[in-house]
Amino acid sequence: MKKILSNNYFVSLVSKIITTLIAVLNSIMINRYLGPTLKGEYTVIINTIAILVLVLNLGIYQTYPIFKKKELENVKNIFLNNIFLLFVIMFSVAIIISFFIKNLFVLVILLTPLMVLSRQLNFIILVEKPNTRNLINILDTLFYFGIILIVYFFIPFSADSLNYIISAMFAKEIIFVLLSVIFFKIKFNYKDINIKILFKSIKMGFIPMLIVLLLNLNYKIDTLILKLFVDYYYIGIYSVGVLLAEQVWLVTDAFKEILFSRMAKEAGYSETVFVAKINIYGVWIVMFLMLFLGKYIINFLYGQEYVEAHYITVIMLFGVSGMTIYKILYPYYLANNLRTISLIILAISTSINIILNFILIPFFGIMGAASVAAISYMVCGIAYMIDFNKRTNSKISDFLLIKKTDFKKFKSLFSKGE
Repeated sequence: MKKILSNNYFVSLVSKIITTLIAVLNSIMINRYLGPTLKGEYTVIINTIAILVLVLNLGIYQTYPIFKKKELENVKNIFLNNIFLLFVIMFSVAIIISFFIKNLFVLVILLTPLMVLSRQLNFIILVEKPNTRNLINILDTLFYFGIILIVYFFIPFSADSLNYIISAMFAKEIIFVLLSVIFFKIKFNYKDINIKILFKSIKMGFIPMLIVLLLNLNYKIDTLILKLFVDYYYIGIYSVGVLLAEQVWLVTDAFKEILFSRMAKEAGYSETVFVAKINIYGVWIVMFLMLFLGKYIINFLYGQEYVEAHYITVIMLFGVSGMTIYKILYPYYLANNLRTISLIILAISTSINIILNFILIPFFGIMGAASVAAISYMVCGIAYMIDFNKRTNSKISDFLLIKKTDFKKFKSLFSKGE
């Protein structure tokens, strides 16, 4: 048992399953509480914040594995204090801006720098202590679940309902930062601030930031384009279909995150293809189940008004199998500083996404958006697979065909320690 609990893959997977189940419960309460129309507005706001966060984090945290591999003295404390310095600057600017705006936008402006800080802390703790990061995520998710539970059962629906949900997110991010400081034992020391490394990390992080930005535009641009052509009601329906499909790749993220941690310490790829294969088959199984059971699942969880999201989920899951390949392979590209090819692949995929969305959404609405997302995800995943195979002499069949030795590999993957 001790050996299993020391296995990062096992702990990360269990952590993801727990947080995913809680996230689904949260989404059920939020969707039922807000209804399709307000949920659509909520989705647009959250996706906008997410894109702002990606730009404002400046790619700093993504350079951490590179600096760590160089074995620079005190690199962990330098990065932690540098990102807290940036947070103080950004939050101060946000407070000033908040005096000139009203209502919901105040929360949005103040939430953005807080999310920048939490995402950067999340990644650094992941690289250093994956299991600690998983514990923090579970506790933070449980705290958020508690707040949403209170809102759902004790605060009647009103014109301010959206404010309550955004406020809950604000509290969640604060708790994550506090838990990170406590469990990761972060110590603030202005002497550890290194402006030279800060600017160097911003310079080095620019292309990784663009890469992740393009990837997230691939995820979120459809919602923003939908806003130009359809009502918030349909965006609310669409968001449920997307959310259910995305829960599948949260499990993929559990494997990806351990690969990030391992490749920050040694740039190997021996497990990468096998881990990708596990996740591809996992997505296909879920897609098959959702094809036949999706309507009943959505009706039971979210209510009859969201049943139309079933078709969105099935279409999106086809594309998620492609994005799964990207998610598993990306740690190899980041650890080996292969930024240019990543930027090219994601730029092509995102361009396809944007162009086709403007063509299909006016005619097919949310079904068109889901189809475009699936296409762009598959283009991204297949392009990464082809390039990865050329670099590592792997074959497409290695990703897709099950071999006798895979069963032993699967057992060893979850039985060995770190």
